[in-house]
Amino acid sequence: MKPDTIICPSYNCKPGSQLLGIRQDNGIVAILPQPLPVDEQFIETTKHHEMPVQQRFRFTNKCISTGCGQWNGTGCGVVENVMQYIDQIPDIAGELHPCGIRSQCRWYLQRKSDACKICPYVLYQVTEEDVLEMQKT
Repeated sequence: MKPDTIICPSYNCKPGSQLLGIRQDNGIVAILPQPLPVDEQFIETTKHHEMPVQQRFRFTNKCISTGCGQWNGTGCGVVENVMQYIDQIPDIAGELHPCGIRSQCRWYLQRKSDACKICPYVLYQVTEEDVLEMQKT
């Protein structure tokens, strides 16, 4: 796959990005079957909420690889860091959630279905409260 077609599944909220998922009350991100465009109106509407947009939604955009602070030299450090928690993810009997970016997803390309299993548990901006809540489950 050409590097310029690889998609980051945990990008900033900015015009040109796409909405990938919505955080549910239980803290798990519901991944949309197809990402939705993010525009100035979306950003304006969501910024007036008490919880920052990056804690409520997940976004996607082109992977910038070496231009990203999460790049570890060979791939995305985010997915590598969260793989330590893969054993804590409930067994989903091999079924992966529908995902409109899977074939181009940086995490999937690095870690295949394990990345998909843990993806709904990853937040772009994690707070101490998020960590404590995840430890309860």
